[in-house]
Amino acid sequence: MEWQANYFASCLLLPVHHFKGSFFALLRELNVKNRSFGPLFLDEQACNQRTFYRITDALKLHYDAPRSAVALRLKSLGLLNDESGLTRRLST
Repeated sequence: MEWQANYFASCLLLPVHHFKGSFFALLRELNVKNRSFGPLFLDEQACNQRTFYRITDALKLHYDAPRSAVALRLKSLGLLNDESGLTRRLST
């Protein structure tokens, strides 16, 4: 039930068209390349975690939304490949 509420909130706060535009603009600005793991890849490597936090920091400030909602929206849109499990921990 809580997951459904979080998902609904992320959809409401982060409209898909604007959100995707902001996300891809940030990727270009930060020169983040898709290396066949998805537009944003998160694992245990410090460089990938820094990139995740830079992107989600900018998006959460722009949309005035919590990081957990931003991460959930990224995952639901297929823009975030989280191999670390960090986004699961954020939403609990």
